[in-house]
Parts: sequence; structure tokens; C-alpha cells
Amino acid sequence: MKIVKKITVVSEATGGIIVDKYICNKCKKTVETRPRGEMDREIKYSRLIYCICNKCLKK
Repeated sequence: MKIVKKITVVSEATGGIIVDKYICNKCKKTVETRPRGEMDREIKYSRLIYCICNKCLKK
């Protein structure tokens, strides 16, 4: 099971732009938030398994 969960939200702060958020299931921290449609991060995050915070890296 992947630790990082991807959710799509409509960001109020940026005026309604659709944003993909990656949330760590272990510590519930947001790993990364990027505007929808940036293809480079799709490849990057399909392989992302752990959040990079110290708590999760220690396991």
C-alpha cells in the first residue's frame, strides 16, 4: 500500500484552481501541492511512497 495518497481539491486561495495534493497516510502531512496539469510531477509522484518527514523515514 502506498503511504502517499493523492487528493484533488479546488484551492480557494488561488481563486478556484484545481490542485492535486499528496497527503501522507502515516502522519497526515501534506507532502506536495501542485496545480493540475503539470506532467513532470505525475511521473515523480507515481513512485512516491513515503513522506519525507523524519518521523516517517524512521518508520
